[in-house]
Amino acid sequence: MADINLMGKNSILFIHDDTAYLPIVCLTGNSTNEEVAVNDGTVTKCNPDPTPILGAYTYTKDFEGIAIEDQATKFSLESVRQFLREKAVSKQPVFWKEEITLANATKVTEFGKAYLTNISYEAPAEGEMTFSGTLNGIGSISATDLKTV
Repeated sequence: MADINLMGKNSILFIHDDTAYLPIVCLTGNSTNEEVAVNDGTVTKCNPDPTPILGAYTYTKDFEGIAIEDQATKFSLESVRQFLREKAVSKQPVFWKEEITLANATKVTEFGKAYLTNISYEAPAEGEMTFSGTLNGIGSISATDLKTV
């Protein structure tokens, strides 16, 4: 059987607006970076070549897209910016999910809890307004909806 490449367009990122998960619309890309810190072991006279020690697990999710006007069923630039301000001021995390649709139409879904720490946008004199943002994860990515736990 031949390999089937996964297409980026089949990965949709959603943010929970305290009522339901809404897709962040018109994304041109989104990425996930997971990392485990590696700490050097302590060198001693008895152990001159210690084994490294694994440290904390962290992740970030970055997204970028083309800005659209507000829509009730999707997260537009303005609604993401407003939501970010509300959560930042109250120091509350957001809940997210990512759905990846495979070639056979099944979906792989992951969930997480994160702080929406950055949202930026560009408005060139000619061309479409674009935006980008960063979610800094709390805990780990899960196959279970963390909003309902």
